Parts: sequence; structure tokens; C-alpha cells
Amino acid sequence: MVVQSVLVGRKAHSRGSESITEPTIRDPDQIRRDCARKLRAVQISDHFQALLGYLLGKD
Repeated sequence: MVVQSVLVGRKAHSRGSESITEPTIRDPDQIRRDCARKLRAVQISDHFQALLGYLLGKD
């Protein structure tokens, strides 16, 4: 099984006088949940909501 991750944000680390920034990794399921939560506030048609739910694997 292949697990995909998405890089978002940055974590800062300091090394002496230099600052190193590393990207943080988010789980795809976390991204899907966040998208679904944000889209609940958007007014959309029932048809569009059904299509979007199908694409995201949600009921």
C-alpha cells in the first residue's frame, strides 16, 4: 500500500546562527476532513454536494 502525504506549513529549527525550515507533513485523511469541514459552510446545490461527497468517499 502506498501512502501519500502532502507538505504544508513549515517547522523552524535553529542551528547556531542559522535557521532551517522544514515542511510539515499532513495525512491525506486529515486533508479530506479539513476540506469537508470548510465546505459545510458553503451553500451549494444538493446535486453538487452529492457529487462532491462521492468524489471524497463520504455519504
